[in-house]
Amino acid sequence: MVTVAATGVAIVALHLLPMLAPSVATKTAPNQPTLALSYLIEKANAAMPEGKITTIEFSAQDPELLTIRKKLPTQDTGRFDFSTVELNQYSGAVIASTKVAKAEGLHKLMTTIATLHFGTFGHLPTRFLYLFLGLMPTILFITGLANLQHHRLIENRREVALNLAQSVESSVNSHSD
Repeated sequence: MVTVAATGVAIVALHLLPMLAPSVATKTAPNQPTLALSYLIEKANAAMPEGKITTIEFSAQDPELLTIRKKLPTQDTGRFDFSTVELNQYSGAVIASTKVAKAEGLHKLMTTIATLHFGTFGHLPTRFLYLFLGLMPTILFITGLANLQHHRLIENRREVALNLAQSVESSVNSHSD
């Protein structure tokens, strides 16, 4: 469970690091309509024909920028899709096209941390192990409550039996006098 907690902290930190960078002045959007999304997707597919589109991101800092993420058939990046095509939404021009079939550097660190965090490094057996370990505190809490209730029941029965024995003994002693 320490692994899950530590990798969770690392994932949050990796997502927060870009937010800690000095803010960049945002551009204002041009006074013209954007091109149709279907056209921009065609342009992205022409720039990087292989792969499947997984996400389409609109930039908050640059209103002209449209980023399309793709999952390549040969990629070895785990659950992350690092291959991107960046387009200008207004002109349709391809600004950048980045293919990442194998994670390196910070991407490798992110995929390693995520694989540990989500328990996907050993496939299905480790997912079940993580599920079991995650449910363990709840199971222990419930069995602890059941155990406590059982012990209270035994103590109550013991008190009732002791009171009954004392009353029988006192009635026997009073009859024998």
